Amino acid sequence: MDSLENNPSFKIISTYFELAETMADLIGDHCEIVIHSLHDLEHSVVKIVNGHLTGRKIGSPITDLGIRVVNELEKTGTYSPKAYFNVGSDGEMIKSSTCVIKNDNNEPIGLFCVNINLSLPFCDVIKSLVPDV
Repeated sequence: MDSLENNPSFKIISTYFELAETMADLIGDHCEIVIHSLHDLEHSVVKIVNGHLTGRKIGSPITDLGIRVVNELEKTGTYSPKAYFNVGSDGEMIKSSTCVIKNDNNEPIGLFCVNINLSLPFCDVIKSLVPDV
């Protein structure tokens, strides 16, 4: 990742790191935020918060869905963020959304992905959203 850190695209992508931390903190441990660089799809994960949700870590490859987003971008030049559902590695229901990160020339350079585990008991989700009383 050393060569990536000097890449102008990585500098743009890294400006989203604090947002990832903030969103994960706001939503709770059941929310995973993943930032991918499109520079190297075999090691695309450059930031992950709450990686326990999918078991990924920095340096993990892009997912099949990520490849589909990249393919759609190459074919059409656009991708509209849409929420979608998938199943996690442990069989849990996950709701996700992906947003494309672009450079100053409007070229896709990364993905900002939010994954929320919907299989937790609802009371656990609520506990993460309200103060202890």
